[in-house]
Amino acid sequence: MLDELRDTEVEVKYGIDRDADAIYSDVDVFKPDELLEETDVVVVTAVHYYDEIEKMLSGKVKSRIVSIEDVVWEA
Repeated sequence: MLDELRDTEVEVKYGIDRDADAIYSDVDVFKPDELLEETDVVVVTAVHYYDEIEKMLSGKVKSRIVSIEDVVWEA
């Protein structure tokens, strides 16, 4: 997903993943239980687990949480 966003106006501040320690990326990746910096929006890319992830993150961040499907269909 990062490659698709290169050279666009979208700034990806960080990723969130339960297996953050095993992920190598151009951006920092944090576990959901870590302190997460506020952003404009959190985009959940694991569509089938959206409800579970949204519920887990809604108590941690004030940012709007949306599914990648919402982003794709609105574009």
